[in-house]
Amino acid sequence: MRISAENRVPGARIISQEEAKKLEPNISCIKAAYFPSSGIVEATQLVYQLYTRASNNGIFFLTNTEVLDIKAKNNIFEIRTRTGSQTEIFESELVINSAGLYSDKIARLVNPDSPYDILPIRGESAKFYKSKRDNLRHSGLNIYPTPYPIYPNGKKADIPFDLFQQLFEQGKVVKTVGVHLTPTFDIINNEYQIGNLVTLGPATQRVTDREDNSEGLLPPEHYFQFVKPFFPNLEQKDISLHQAGVQAKLVQQYDWVMRPDEKYPNFIQLIGIDSPGLTACLSIAEYVEELLKSV
Repeated sequence: MRISAENRVPGARIISQEEAKKLEPNISCIKAAYFPSSGIVEATQLVYQLYTRASNNGIFFLTNTEVLDIKAKNNIFEIRTRTGSQTEIFESELVINSAGLYSDKIARLVNPDSPYDILPIRGESAKFYKSKRDNLRHSGLNIYPTPYPIYPNGKKADIPFDLFQQLFEQGKVVKTVGVHLTPTFDIINNEYQIGNLVTLGPATQRVTDREDNSEGLLPPEHYFQFVKPFFPNLEQKDISLHQAGVQAKLVQQYDWVMRPDEKYPNFIQLIGIDSPGLTACLSIAEYVEELLKSV
């Protein structure tokens, strides 16, 4: 709870098993950390609304466009791009590198000494339907297990807690919230409401191809073994595969990089923004806005 207090998370508290079961009757726990301000978003609608509002305010988007090179010349960036067979060059006084899985490569186009490397870790998810049986009923909360460590290859580290702390400080393992339960939305009478489908994930594994979303997906039994201890009525036959996407994990550090480049302060680096970046996108934008005031 210390971290939640430091981040001023409203209403965060430890609750008893009895309190937890009043909220989610089918979970199994001794105690739980309760965060009443947590929630979910409909990702496609969020991105669409941001795109629409940006477009209405004069932002122009180049889609299906590859950045071939960026050269810094007297505090001006010369950017060369390719769309299909057409190559273009344009200039900008400011570049914000939010290239996700390719943010390390973009960083080195401008500053070859940039020290950051992206480790592609695929996050996969499965699903079940809560209406299938009464003992699968899910009231709509995000339900997480106790966080645990994983190695850089995405494998769980089954180690004592004190060793976990030691390896985490050395950067040899990272923390994960683990395979958890997340509600989804249904559209009912033109309104978004908590739906029947519940997702399980992420299951993580190291991939070499940054675009590999489908090869060698983890099977339903992988999710089952992680979820069974805290959602005991779930059976393996209830689970089917759902979605997958590759996350941009940083090799050098656990946290995100959000700062101006050391050589070029008008080149803003956003590197290693992995899955929580969607939820945090508006806060990230506000933070970048503050950074730009000093450029």
